[in-house]
Parts: sequence; structure tokens; C-alpha cells
Amino acid sequence: VRIKDAFSSPDTLTNCVDFLRQYGEDVCAHAAVAVIDKSKIAYPQVWRKSGPSGWQLGDHKGFFVQLETPTERKIWFVRHKNGKAVPEPKVSLDIDNFMLLPPLLREC
Repeated sequence: VRIKDAFSSPDTLTNCVDFLRQYGEDVCAHAAVAVIDKSKIAYPQVWRKSGPSGWQLGDHKGFFVQLETPTERKIWFVRHKNGKAVPEPKVSLDIDNFMLLPPLLREC
């Protein structure tokens, strides 16, 4: 499912989340993965958080990769240059501080 414009505004994201939750329930999804280019996110710009639990990765270009199952949620940041991943390890982020999508899936 393409959610290209989901991160353009709070209202659009809310509509997308509602759709994804219903879709996940309809197909009894076991997992969902979202890969979002940081440069395409107008909302929520989670990397703008400050403080000790805030963004520590500077102004690098990259992709957020969020994985969800009914029992587990993870998010990573993968740097890229010209759309290609750079040869560095992905950075695991705290899902509570940096999630782009709220919980979507439930046990079927």
C-alpha cells in the first residue's frame, strides 16, 4: 500500500492511519513495514525534538524504517546519499520518541 502523501499534514496522517488499521484488520496482517524518506515528511518532524532523548543524528538525509507486529514495534534510521543507503549500520531509535505511525495492528 502506498502512503506517499500520508506525512503531509496531521489530518492526512490521521486518515492514513485509520485506513491502515482497517486494512490490517481486513487482511489479518501479521506485520507492517513503512519506509519513509525523511525529506518527504512535513508532519510529524520527530527529529526536531530536543533534549537528552532528542535527535542525535544531525541533519543527515535518510529513511525511517518502522516495523510493527501486534506484539512488537521498532524504528530505525538509515542514512542515504542520492537515494542510496550509505555503508553504515542502521541506527535503532526509541519507538516512543521517534514513531511516525501510531500502533496499527492487533492480533487476529
